[in-house]
Amino acid sequence: MPPDYYVGLDQLLDAVPVAPLAAFADGALFRYQPGGSNTDADARRDLRQRYASIADGVPVSTAAAGFNLYLDDTAEPRLATYINEQCASDDTQALFFLNIIPANSVYLIGHERRHGFSGPTFTFDRADGIKIGRQCMVSVRLPDYPIASIRTGQFAADWSAIWELEYEPGRAERLLAELAAARQAQSPVGQADFEVYQHGGRLIYAKEPCAPADTARYFFLNIVPIDADDLPEGSQHGVDRRSFRFYQAGALIAGRQCIASVALPDYDIASIHTGQSIPGAGAVWELEYEPGRAERLRAELAAARQAQSRVIQSDFAVYHHGGRLIYAKAPCAPADTTAPFFLHLVPRNAADLPEISRPHGFENRDFAFEQARALIEGQQCIATVALPEYDIAAIRTGQYVPNSGRLWEGEFAPAPP
Repeated sequence: MPPDYYVGLDQLLDAVPVAPLAAFADGALFRYQPGGSNTDADARRDLRQRYASIADGVPVSTAAAGFNLYLDDTAEPRLATYINEQCASDDTQALFFLNIIPANSVYLIGHERRHGFSGPTFTFDRADGIKIGRQCMVSVRLPDYPIASIRTGQFAADWSAIWELEYEPGRAERLLAELAAARQAQSPVGQADFEVYQHGGRLIYAKEPCAPADTARYFFLNIVPIDADDLPEGSQHGVDRRSFRFYQAGALIAGRQCIASVALPDYDIASIHTGQSIPGAGAVWELEYEPGRAERLRAELAAARQAQSRVIQSDFAVYHHGGRLIYAKAPCAPADTTAPFFLHLVPRNAADLPEISRPHGFENRDFAFEQARALIEGQQCIATVALPEYDIAAIRTGQYVPNSGRLWEGEFAPAPP
Protein backbone atom coordinates (compact mmCIF):
# COMPACT_ATOMS: atom_id res chain seq x y z
CA MET A 1 0.00 0.00 0.00
CA PRO A 2 1.59 3.34 -0.98
CA PRO A 3 2.42 5.43 2.11
CA ASP A 4 0.43 8.46 0.88
CA TYR A 5 -2.75 6.37 1.20
CA TYR A 6 -2.48 6.69 4.99
CA VAL A 7 -4.35 9.62 6.47
CA GLY A 8 -2.20 11.11 9.22
CA LEU A 9 -4.64 11.58 12.12
CA ASP A 10 -2.01 11.20 14.80
CA GLN A 11 -1.53 14.95 15.23
CA LEU A 12 -5.28 15.57 15.30
CA LEU A 13 -6.05 12.84 17.80
CA ASP A 14 -3.19 13.87 20.07
CA ALA A 15 -5.20 17.00 20.82
CA VAL A 16 -6.99 17.29 24.15
CA PRO A 17 -10.33 15.51 23.73
CA VAL A 18 -13.45 17.33 24.84
CA ALA A 19 -15.13 14.03 25.64
CA PRO A 20 -14.02 10.70 27.14
CA LEU A 21 -12.57 8.09 24.83
CA ALA A 22 -11.91 4.38 24.72
CA ALA A 23 -8.21 3.76 24.17
CA PHE A 24 -7.26 1.39 21.36
CA ALA A 25 -3.81 -0.05 20.81
CA ASP A 26 -1.40 2.52 19.46
CA GLY A 27 -1.18 2.30 15.70
CA ALA A 28 -4.15 -0.05 15.28
CA LEU A 29 -4.93 -0.34 11.56
CA PHE A 30 -8.45 -0.46 10.17
CA ARG A 31 -9.08 -1.25 6.52
CA TYR A 32 -11.57 1.10 4.86
CA GLN A 33 -14.24 -0.51 2.73
CA PRO A 34 -14.96 1.76 -0.28
CA GLY A 35 -18.57 2.48 -1.11
CA GLY A 36 -21.18 5.09 -0.24
CA SER A 37 -21.56 8.77 -0.91
CA ASN A 38 -18.84 9.85 1.49
CA THR A 39 -15.98 7.84 -0.01
CA ASP A 40 -13.01 8.84 -2.07
CA ALA A 41 -11.55 5.62 -3.47
CA ASP A 42 -8.43 7.43 -4.69
CA ALA A 43 -7.60 9.05 -1.34
CA ARG A 44 -9.03 6.84 1.40
CA ARG A 45 -8.03 3.18 1.39
CA ASP A 46 -6.77 2.68 4.89
CA LEU A 47 -7.20 4.76 8.03
CA ARG A 48 -4.63 4.62 10.77
CA GLN A 49 -6.28 5.67 14.00
CA ARG A 50 -4.39 6.16 17.22
CA TYR A 51 -6.59 6.98 20.16
CA ALA A 52 -4.84 9.12 22.76
CA SER A 53 -4.91 7.72 26.29
CA ILE A 54 -6.17 9.83 29.17
CA ALA A 55 -2.56 10.44 30.20
CA ASP A 56 -1.86 12.17 26.89
CA GLY A 57 -4.04 15.08 27.88
CA VAL A 58 -6.84 16.18 30.16
CA PRO A 59 -10.21 15.35 28.59
CA VAL A 60 -13.11 17.74 29.09
CA SER A 61 -16.34 15.84 28.66
CA THR A 62 -19.91 15.03 29.50
CA ALA A 63 -21.41 11.61 29.93
CA ALA A 64 -24.35 12.72 27.81
CA ALA A 65 -22.33 13.05 24.63
CA GLY A 66 -23.00 10.60 21.79
CA PHE A 67 -19.83 11.64 19.97
CA ASN A 68 -16.46 12.46 21.47
CA LEU A 69 -15.17 15.82 20.35
CA TYR A 70 -11.54 16.72 19.63
CA LEU A 71 -10.20 20.19 18.89
CA ASP A 72 -6.90 20.85 17.20
CA ASP A 73 -5.74 24.47 17.32
CA THR A 74 -2.44 23.63 15.65
CA ALA A 75 -3.84 22.27 12.40
CA GLU A 76 -4.35 24.35 9.30
CA PRO A 77 -7.26 24.69 8.95
CA ARG A 78 -8.44 24.42 12.57
CA LEU A 79 -10.69 21.40 12.96
CA ALA A 80 -13.38 20.06 15.24
CA THR A 81 -13.51 16.27 14.92
CA TYR A 82 -16.34 14.05 16.19
CA ILE A 83 -15.68 10.36 16.93
CA ASN A 84 -18.22 7.72 17.99
CA GLU A 85 -16.94 4.31 19.09
CA GLN A 86 -20.34 2.58 18.91
CA CYS A 87 -21.80 4.28 15.88
CA ALA A 88 -25.28 3.22 14.73
CA SER A 89 -27.00 4.29 11.52
CA ASP A 90 -29.13 6.82 13.45
CA ASP A 91 -25.95 8.49 14.70
CA THR A 92 -24.97 9.40 11.14
CA GLN A 93 -28.45 10.54 10.07
CA ALA A 94 -29.21 13.15 12.76
CA LEU A 95 -28.32 16.77 12.03
CA PHE A 96 -25.28 18.18 13.86
CA PHE A 97 -25.27 21.70 15.29
CA LEU A 98 -22.16 23.67 16.19
CA ASN A 99 -22.67 26.98 18.00
CA ILE A 100 -19.47 28.99 18.33
CA ILE A 101 -19.24 32.02 20.61
CA PRO A 102 -16.27 34.19 19.65
CA ALA A 103 -14.06 35.95 22.18
CA ASN A 104 -15.23 39.23 20.61
CA SER A 105 -18.61 39.80 18.95
CA VAL A 106 -17.00 41.84 16.15
CA TYR A 107 -16.25 38.54 14.45
CA LEU A 108 -19.97 37.84 14.03
CA ILE A 109 -21.88 39.00 10.99
CA GLY A 110 -25.53 39.79 10.24
CA HIS A 111 -28.04 37.66 12.13
CA GLU A 112 -25.24 36.01 14.11
CA ARG A 113 -24.86 39.19 16.16
CA ARG A 114 -28.49 38.99 17.29
CA HIS A 115 -27.92 35.48 18.66
CA GLY A 116 -24.38 36.01 19.90
CA PHE A 117 -22.91 33.00 18.10
CA SER A 118 -22.29 31.54 14.68
CA GLY A 119 -24.43 28.47 14.24
CA PRO A 120 -23.53 26.14 11.38
CA THR A 121 -25.42 22.89 11.04
CA PHE A 122 -24.22 19.94 8.98
CA THR A 123 -24.89 16.30 8.21
CA PHE A 124 -22.49 13.41 8.51
CA ASP A 125 -22.46 12.76 4.75
CA ARG A 126 -22.22 16.41 3.64
CA ALA A 127 -19.24 16.89 5.96
CA ASP A 128 -17.54 13.87 4.35
CA GLY A 129 -17.86 11.64 7.41
CA ILE A 130 -16.16 8.24 7.52
CA LYS A 131 -17.63 5.04 9.02
CA ILE A 132 -15.53 1.92 9.63
CA GLY A 133 -17.37 -0.91 11.32
CA ARG A 134 -18.79 0.53 14.55
CA GLN A 135 -16.49 3.58 14.54
CA CYS A 136 -17.38 6.78 12.72
CA MET A 137 -15.65 10.12 12.43
CA VAL A 138 -16.46 13.49 10.92
CA SER A 139 -14.46 16.74 10.89
CA VAL A 140 -15.57 20.30 10.29
CA ARG A 141 -13.55 23.47 9.93
CA LEU A 142 -13.47 26.00 12.76
CA PRO A 143 -13.28 29.76 12.19
CA ASP A 144 -9.93 31.49 12.48
CA TYR A 145 -11.01 33.94 15.20
CA PRO A 146 -10.43 33.33 18.96
CA ILE A 147 -13.20 31.16 20.45
CA ALA A 148 -14.74 31.78 23.88
CA SER A 149 -16.91 28.66 23.98
CA ILE A 150 -18.50 25.96 21.86
CA ARG A 151 -21.86 24.26 22.21
CA THR A 152 -22.48 21.29 19.95
CA GLY A 153 -24.60 18.18 19.59
CA GLN A 154 -27.23 16.59 17.34
CA PHE A 155 -30.88 17.40 16.73
CA ALA A 156 -33.77 14.94 16.64
CA ALA A 157 -36.50 15.31 14.02
CA ASP A 158 -38.49 17.56 16.40
CA TRP A 159 -35.41 19.82 16.89
CA SER A 160 -34.82 18.66 20.45
CA ALA A 161 -31.22 17.81 21.34
CA ILE A 162 -30.33 14.11 21.21
CA TRP A 163 -27.09 14.94 22.97
CA GLU A 164 -25.12 18.10 23.57
CA LEU A 165 -22.00 19.33 25.26
CA GLU A 166 -20.34 22.65 25.95
CA TYR A 167 -16.64 23.39 25.90
CA GLU A 168 -14.54 26.38 26.90
CA PRO A 169 -10.89 26.45 25.83
CA GLY A 170 -8.80 26.10 28.98
CA ARG A 171 -11.70 24.68 31.02
CA ALA A 172 -9.80 21.54 32.04
CA GLU A 173 -6.83 23.47 33.38
CA ARG A 174 -9.12 25.96 35.14
CA LEU A 175 -11.23 23.29 36.87
CA LEU A 176 -8.22 21.29 38.01
CA ALA A 177 -6.67 24.48 39.38
CA GLU A 178 -9.94 25.41 41.15
CA LEU A 179 -10.13 21.99 42.79
CA ALA A 180 -6.47 22.07 43.85
CA ALA A 181 -6.90 25.55 45.35
CA ALA A 182 -10.08 24.50 47.20
CA ARG A 183 -8.39 21.41 48.63
CA GLN A 184 -5.37 23.41 49.72
CA ALA A 185 -7.54 26.05 51.39
CA GLN A 186 -9.89 23.77 53.30
CA SER A 187 -11.42 20.38 53.83
CA PRO A 188 -14.68 19.61 52.00
CA VAL A 189 -17.76 21.35 53.39
CA GLY A 190 -19.37 17.93 52.99
CA GLN A 191 -18.49 14.49 51.77
CA ALA A 192 -21.05 12.00 50.52
CA ASP A 193 -20.99 10.46 47.06
CA PHE A 194 -19.11 13.57 45.90
CA GLU A 195 -16.72 15.76 47.84
CA VAL A 196 -18.15 19.30 47.89
CA TYR A 197 -16.05 22.43 48.34
CA GLN A 198 -16.99 26.09 48.54
CA HIS A 199 -14.21 28.27 47.15
CA GLY A 200 -13.95 31.50 45.22
CA GLY A 201 -17.71 32.06 45.07
CA ARG A 202 -18.35 28.61 43.60
CA LEU A 203 -19.39 25.13 44.68
CA ILE A 204 -17.00 22.47 43.40
CA TYR A 205 -18.10 18.83 43.23
CA ALA A 206 -15.41 16.14 42.84
CA LYS A 207 -15.44 12.36 42.72
CA GLU A 208 -12.85 9.66 42.05
CA PRO A 209 -13.39 7.01 40.79
CA CYS A 210 -16.28 8.39 38.76
CA ALA A 211 -18.69 6.13 36.81
CA PRO A 212 -21.03 7.18 33.98
CA ALA A 213 -24.01 6.99 36.37
CA ASP A 214 -22.38 9.62 38.59
CA THR A 215 -22.61 12.24 35.85
CA ALA A 216 -25.98 11.16 34.45
CA ARG A 217 -28.04 11.98 37.56
CA TYR A 218 -29.59 15.37 38.30
CA PHE A 219 -27.84 17.61 40.84
CA PHE A 220 -30.08 19.63 43.13
CA LEU A 221 -28.87 22.81 44.79
CA ASN A 222 -31.19 24.55 47.24
CA ILE A 223 -29.92 27.84 48.71
CA VAL A 224 -31.50 29.70 51.64
CA PRO A 225 -30.42 33.38 51.83
CA ILE A 226 -29.98 35.17 55.13
CA ASP A 227 -32.28 37.92 53.86
CA ALA A 228 -35.47 36.63 52.22
CA ASP A 229 -35.57 39.78 50.08
CA ASP A 230 -32.63 38.36 48.11
CA LEU A 231 -34.70 35.45 46.82
CA PRO A 232 -35.25 35.50 43.03
CA GLU A 233 -38.79 36.31 41.95
CA GLY A 234 -40.96 33.19 41.92
CA SER A 235 -38.99 31.34 44.61
CA GLN A 236 -41.14 29.24 46.91
CA HIS A 237 -40.78 28.21 50.56
CA GLY A 238 -37.86 30.57 51.11
CA VAL A 239 -35.50 28.56 48.89
CA ASP A 240 -33.55 29.51 45.76
CA ARG A 241 -33.60 26.26 43.76
CA ARG A 242 -30.75 25.87 41.25
CA SER A 243 -30.85 22.26 40.06
CA PHE A 244 -28.58 21.35 37.14
CA ARG A 245 -27.22 18.52 35.03
CA PHE A 246 -23.52 17.67 35.01
CA TYR A 247 -23.07 18.82 31.42
CA GLN A 248 -24.77 22.15 32.25
CA ALA A 249 -22.12 22.97 34.86
CA GLY A 250 -18.55 23.84 34.06
CA ALA A 251 -17.69 20.14 34.04
CA LEU A 252 -14.70 17.89 33.51
CA ILE A 253 -14.05 14.17 33.27
CA ALA A 254 -10.31 13.53 33.63
CA GLY A 255 -9.35 9.88 33.75
CA ARG A 256 -11.40 8.37 36.59
CA GLN A 257 -12.09 11.76 38.17
CA CYS A 258 -15.06 14.03 37.48
CA ILE A 259 -15.44 17.65 38.55
CA ALA A 260 -18.37 20.06 38.31
CA SER A 261 -18.29 23.72 39.30
CA VAL A 262 -21.24 26.08 39.69
CA ALA A 263 -21.36 29.75 40.64
CA LEU A 264 -23.06 30.76 43.88
CA PRO A 265 -25.27 33.87 44.10
CA ASP A 266 -23.85 37.15 45.37
CA TYR A 267 -26.20 37.42 48.34
CA ASP A 268 -25.33 36.25 51.87
CA ILE A 269 -26.19 32.56 52.29
CA ALA A 270 -27.67 31.02 55.45
CA SER A 271 -27.55 27.38 54.31
CA ILE A 272 -27.01 25.15 51.31
CA HIS A 273 -28.67 21.80 50.64
CA THR A 274 -27.25 19.85 47.70
CA GLY A 275 -26.91 16.34 46.31
CA GLN A 276 -28.09 14.17 43.42
CA SER A 277 -31.49 12.68 42.75
CA ILE A 278 -33.32 10.35 40.40
CA PRO A 279 -36.71 11.72 39.27
CA GLY A 280 -39.47 9.80 41.00
CA ALA A 281 -37.02 7.94 43.27
CA GLY A 282 -35.62 10.67 45.50
CA ALA A 283 -32.13 11.64 46.63
CA VAL A 284 -29.20 9.34 45.88
CA TRP A 285 -27.03 11.37 48.23
CA GLU A 286 -27.35 14.74 49.92
CA LEU A 287 -25.66 17.06 52.38
CA GLU A 288 -26.45 20.34 54.07
CA TYR A 289 -24.10 22.93 55.47
CA GLU A 290 -23.81 26.55 56.54
CA PRO A 291 -21.16 28.70 54.84
CA GLY A 292 -18.64 29.84 57.42
CA ARG A 293 -19.39 26.85 59.67
CA ALA A 294 -15.74 25.76 59.85
CA GLU A 295 -14.59 29.17 61.08
CA ARG A 296 -17.40 29.34 63.65
CA LEU A 297 -16.70 25.85 65.01
CA ARG A 298 -12.97 26.48 65.28
CA ALA A 299 -13.70 29.74 67.11
CA GLU A 300 -16.20 28.06 69.48
CA LEU A 301 -13.69 25.32 70.34
CA ALA A 302 -10.88 27.85 70.89
CA ALA A 303 -13.11 29.93 73.19
CA ALA A 304 -14.17 26.85 75.17
CA ARG A 305 -10.56 25.76 75.64
CA GLN A 306 -9.51 29.27 76.68
CA ALA A 307 -12.33 29.31 79.25
CA GLN A 308 -11.15 25.90 80.54
CA SER A 309 -14.69 24.59 80.24
CA ARG A 310 -13.90 20.94 79.54
CA VAL A 311 -16.30 18.74 81.52
CA ILE A 312 -15.54 15.24 80.15
CA GLN A 313 -12.31 13.69 78.91
CA SER A 314 -12.86 10.35 77.23
CA ASP A 315 -12.77 9.24 73.57
CA PHE A 316 -13.90 12.80 72.87
CA ALA A 317 -13.14 15.87 74.94
CA VAL A 318 -16.49 17.49 75.81
CA TYR A 319 -16.78 21.20 76.64
CA HIS A 320 -19.75 23.07 78.09
CA HIS A 321 -19.58 26.64 76.84
CA GLY A 322 -21.97 29.33 75.61
CA GLY A 323 -25.11 27.23 76.01
CA ARG A 324 -23.70 24.41 73.88
CA LEU A 325 -21.85 21.13 74.21
CA ILE A 326 -18.74 20.93 72.06
CA TYR A 327 -17.23 17.52 71.24
CA ALA A 328 -13.65 17.44 69.90
CA LYS A 329 -11.21 14.68 69.03
CA ALA A 330 -7.77 14.57 67.39
CA PRO A 331 -6.67 12.38 65.75
CA CYS A 332 -10.12 11.42 64.53
CA ALA A 333 -10.80 8.26 62.48
CA PRO A 334 -13.89 7.59 60.32
CA ALA A 335 -15.21 5.18 62.98
CA ASP A 336 -15.27 8.03 65.50
CA THR A 337 -17.95 9.87 63.51
CA THR A 338 -20.10 6.90 62.44
CA ALA A 339 -21.28 5.73 65.87
CA PRO A 340 -24.33 7.66 67.15
CA PHE A 341 -24.04 9.95 70.19
CA PHE A 342 -26.38 9.73 73.16
CA LEU A 343 -27.27 12.84 75.14
CA HIS A 344 -29.51 12.59 78.21
CA LEU A 345 -30.49 15.80 80.05
CA VAL A 346 -31.87 15.82 83.60
CA PRO A 347 -33.58 19.15 84.46
CA ARG A 348 -33.57 20.66 87.95
CA ASN A 349 -37.33 20.97 87.67
CA ALA A 350 -39.09 17.88 86.33
CA ALA A 351 -41.88 20.11 85.00
CA ASP A 352 -39.44 21.36 82.35
CA LEU A 353 -39.34 17.92 80.74
CA PRO A 354 -41.34 17.40 77.55
CA GLU A 355 -44.38 15.30 78.40
CA ILE A 356 -43.10 12.28 76.46
CA SER A 357 -39.87 12.30 78.52
CA ARG A 358 -41.39 12.57 82.01
CA PRO A 359 -41.72 8.81 82.65
CA HIS A 360 -37.95 8.46 82.09
CA GLY A 361 -36.86 11.44 84.16
CA PHE A 362 -34.60 12.83 81.46
CA GLU A 363 -34.85 14.28 77.96
CA ASN A 364 -33.28 12.14 75.23
CA ARG A 365 -31.46 14.23 72.60
CA ASP A 366 -29.43 11.51 70.86
CA PHE A 367 -27.89 12.58 67.56
CA ALA A 368 -25.66 11.48 64.71
CA PHE A 369 -22.43 13.33 63.96
CA GLU A 370 -23.72 14.70 60.65
CA GLN A 371 -26.92 15.95 62.35
CA ALA A 372 -24.92 18.24 64.62
CA ARG A 373 -23.05 21.34 63.54
CA ALA A 374 -20.03 19.29 62.65
CA LEU A 375 -16.60 19.61 61.05
CA ILE A 376 -13.93 17.16 59.94
CA GLU A 377 -10.71 19.05 59.27
CA GLY A 378 -7.44 17.26 58.79
CA GLN A 379 -7.23 14.75 61.67
CA GLN A 380 -9.57 16.72 63.94
CA CYS A 381 -13.33 16.39 64.22
CA ILE A 382 -15.67 18.76 66.06
CA ALA A 383 -19.41 18.56 66.76
CA THR A 384 -21.50 21.04 68.67
CA VAL A 385 -25.11 20.86 69.84
CA ALA A 386 -27.33 23.46 71.51
CA LEU A 387 -28.69 22.82 74.99
CA PRO A 388 -32.25 23.73 76.05
CA GLU A 389 -32.91 26.92 78.01
CA TYR A 390 -34.18 25.19 81.17
CA ASP A 391 -31.85 24.67 84.17
CA ILE A 392 -30.02 21.34 83.89
CA ALA A 393 -29.04 19.29 86.92
CA ALA A 394 -27.06 16.58 85.11
CA ILE A 395 -25.86 15.69 81.62
CA ARG A 396 -24.92 12.18 80.50
CA THR A 397 -23.36 11.75 77.06
CA GLY A 398 -21.18 9.46 74.98
CA GLN A 399 -21.35 7.13 71.97
CA TYR A 400 -22.86 3.72 71.48
CA VAL A 401 -23.28 0.92 68.98
CA PRO A 402 -26.97 0.01 68.52
CA ASN A 403 -27.81 -3.40 70.02
CA SER A 404 -24.24 -3.71 71.27
CA GLY A 405 -23.48 -1.20 73.99
CA ARG A 406 -21.70 2.02 74.83
CA LEU A 407 -18.27 2.88 73.44
CA TRP A 408 -17.60 5.65 75.95
CA GLU A 409 -19.59 7.82 78.32
CA GLY A 410 -19.29 10.63 80.80
CA GLU A 411 -21.49 12.61 83.18
CA PHE A 412 -21.28 16.05 84.75
CA ALA A 413 -23.43 18.53 86.66
CA PRO A 414 -23.60 22.03 85.19
CA ALA A 415 -23.14 24.85 87.66
CA PRO A 416 -26.39 26.50 88.72
CA PRO A 417 -27.17 29.72 86.84
